[in-house]
Amino acid sequence: MAHGIPSSNVSKTLLILCLLYFVNYYSIHHQALVSLEHHHDDFSPPNRESNLNVTAVTSRRFHQRRKFRQLNVSEFPYKCGILLFYHIPCTGGASISRWFRNKLGPTNSFEYFTQWGRNQTQRDAFANKMEGQLQKPFGPNDWRLSQAHGCSLLPIEDESNLYKWRDAVESQGCKFILTTVVRDPLSHTISQLKMRQYAEMKEMKNQGEELAIPMTEWLAQLGTRNRTAPRLWSTQLDYFLFNCWDKNLDLNNTMTREEKVTRGIQLLRNHFDFVSYQNHNLFVELITKLTGSIFVQLRPSNQHILEINFTTQELDLMKQKIHENGDAEWINAIRHVYDGHLSYLF
Repeated sequence: MAHGIPSSNVSKTLLILCLLYFVNYYSIHHQALVSLEHHHDDFSPPNRESNLNVTAVTSRRFHQRRKFRQLNVSEFPYKCGILLFYHIPCTGGASISRWFRNKLGPTNSFEYFTQWGRNQTQRDAFANKMEGQLQKPFGPNDWRLSQAHGCSLLPIEDESNLYKWRDAVESQGCKFILTTVVRDPLSHTISQLKMRQYAEMKEMKNQGEELAIPMTEWLAQLGTRNRTAPRLWSTQLDYFLFNCWDKNLDLNNTMTREEKVTRGIQLLRNHFDFVSYQNHNLFVELITKLTGSIFVQLRPSNQHILEINFTTQELDLMKQKIHENGDAEWINAIRHVYDGHLSYLF
């Protein structure tokens, strides 16, 4: 007589195996979800409670490029116009400004004008210079290159000027091109730290003193509203919106992170013809082609070569500050619209 395993034992064994399978599956799946959530929290966690829905900034609503200003490459080179570069600190703007001036040689009949400083009178002075350029008629192959930096333009309040300047140039059959360059927000923060630290260490060294700067002190000031705080700097979004007034404006003190991101996207959509995401080669190539000018090499300048080591805690704090100020969402939206980031998903 054959001896087999009782059917009741078989059923119990199968039940136990099934339970173990589902417990294991849930555990793995739960760990994956937790890992994903931690990944979001580490840099740019979505805000599901926001009325303005920051997630929409980087979603289908903004991947449709037709909602933003575009350059018509088939019309290159444009015959004349004004190209205005809005310089956000630590994005290579000093190199671009020098590159503009290098294009003023005999092979390129360009003008270059700017007006910037560290006080609020520069805003009116820059507008007056722009108005003066608009009063001069454009000739063939007539390009005027300009840089807005250091209190010379306040985009969040100067929209009427941007519309007026564009209309004045285009009424003469020329182009008004507004552009800027941005970079990865974490590398931008590190670059700002290096630049400010370099300047302060140099000043202190000239006074015969050594300077020791606690890293946490630097990071605590990132995005602070206190303009009088020592060694203050701005994130890219704050500078884009408010320029050097970013810590004085009541508007900045009352705007939420989501409102700043949304306003930053609105300004890009309404006024900026193209934005370069940390790609100076593309920037140079595009401007060279749209102006029909002779190629001139862009050479890096204003570099601060320092070796700085960060702890994991310090990097996490940087990322937290970047998220709190809205830069992570804003830069992600720029990459999506102008750089094709994640375009394969849509």
